[in-house]
Amino acid sequence: MQLAEQFGITDYPTAAGGCRLTEPAFARRLRRLYETEPTPPVRLIELLKFGRHVRLGENLTLVVGRTESENAAIERLAAEPDTLLRVIGFMGPTGLLTAPCSRDEIRMAASIVARYSDAPQLERVEVEVIQAGQRQDVLVLPIDPDEVQGLLV
Repeated sequence: MQLAEQFGITDYPTAAGGCRLTEPAFARRLRRLYETEPTPPVRLIELLKFGRHVRLGENLTLVVGRTESENAAIERLAAEPDTLLRVIGFMGPTGLLTAPCSRDEIRMAASIVARYSDAPQLERVEVEVIQAGQRQDVLVLPIDPDEVQGLLV
């Protein structure tokens, strides 16, 4: 409104909520995306709307769904060379890594997805990993909640 006043604009819509850019979490995610990808594809911007975003490396983020509808949106937005992760045998989130990643990064992502699932938190959990059309299952312990808290974007 101050900017409109500076430019002498008097006829403009009333300010109201609803713009994602005013949400601090979305703005942080968007800033980080542009720092790592100067011209990101639209689907990566779309992904910013969903789930928890966990920083696994300088250029690697894990998106973890919070609801069934977010899981569906995340799967719909997945593309090559993304990696999808789902806990086997328990209700839980879909995870998505949107950049090429190492075996260790996949194991870390699997342990985070397991953390947010209904699987027992002190037992090893099997996580389905789909990468480049190939499925592999990894056995992981869910990550400690304090450790993942420090990685959230």
